Amino acid sequence: MKVKRALRVAELIKRDLSLIIFRRVRNEHVKSVLITYVKVSDDLKHAKVYYRTLDQNIEKETLASSLTKVTGFLRSELGRMANLRYFTIQFSTKRVRSIFCWKN
Repeated sequence: MKVKRALRVAELIKRDLSLIIFRRVRNEHVKSVLITYVKVSDDLKHAKVYYRTLDQNIEKETLASSLTKVTGFLRSELGRMANLRYFTIQFSTKRVRSIFCWKN
């Protein structure tokens, strides 16, 4: 039961974060981010967000620091939209390649 809930919350976070980035974020580096996958812990307190950038000219370090700066804003907006509280967001790029290699 918890696994299904974690998957639903992960999809909700992915959808809402994408909307927040598209509509509310003013930082041009962060606007180029595409959320590819979200992994949520079973207790729903931690979310690891995997992303990639649409703009290949942005350096990884610049993008990572820009995401770090807006994490608090994204968390508060996400908490307001999805009615989630007391959770942390961690951004990562490591899973991007394996996303497209899933086998059913």
